[in-house]
Amino acid sequence: MDVSSFLKVVPGALGVAGILTYIWPGKAQFTGEVFKGVVKKLRAAPNVHLQNYDRLTPDEIVRLIDTDSRVRTALSEREIGVLRLLATLQHTRRALVLLVCSALIGLSAWLLLRRNEPPPQRDAALKGEDSPLALPCRFNG
Repeated sequence: MDVSSFLKVVPGALGVAGILTYIWPGKAQFTGEVFKGVVKKLRAAPNVHLQNYDRLTPDEIVRLIDTDSRVRTALSEREIGVLRLLATLQHTRRALVLLVCSALIGLSAWLLLRRNEPPPQRDAALKGEDSPLALPCRFNG
């Protein structure tokens, strides 16, 4: 493998590595302080009975808030808004990572599949008098 072939493969390898790194842990989990505070509040609420709070993603919590009125009453409007924002940011980050990694893989495929035409001979074109680049001037000297 020569250097140019290796350099053509590098963006694709980075894209594949990025996708694998992003999906490696499996289900995306958010462990921030805001989410921990919401989970503590839900655990303390006497009328909310859920298991596996730690495994819920912000998107699942938002769906739970939308469907269960007991959970909605246990949280403040500010916390619900923050959870909705976190769910939106999670989707945006996922889309951005997948878009960039796909673009890198596409760039690598394009570089590998395009035809490599040899560069034009510039010296031969400049020496000939029939060349469009030759100027019609003469030096008297």
